Amino acid sequence: MKKLTFFYKIVLSFSLILVLMAVVGAVEHQALFDGFVTRYGIDLTDLSAFDVRGVRDYEAKTRMYPFDEYDDAFYDLEPLETYLKVYVRTHVQDF
Repeated sequence: MKKLTFFYKIVLSFSLILVLMAVVGAVEHQALFDGFVTRYGIDLTDLSAFDVRGVRDYEAKTRMYPFDEYDDAFYDLEPLETYLKVYVRTHVQDF
């Protein structure tokens, strides 16, 4: 049951991240994340494909999914904090 609860928290986290990126206007970040997930057929409701049981498993995952390429593209974008600050400043009455 504990593992299932953790799993749903992860799925909820990914869903929340996508919604938050849209709300704060970070559409490039959202498109990058969504594109990566779509391009590599990642099912956010079943992350068992990312279970790693050792170094060889880890190496295989890094060959299968170009995480470094995604990270580089992500960090080339405007920092998410920029969007969050603007959103909070323009919606301060909502907090």
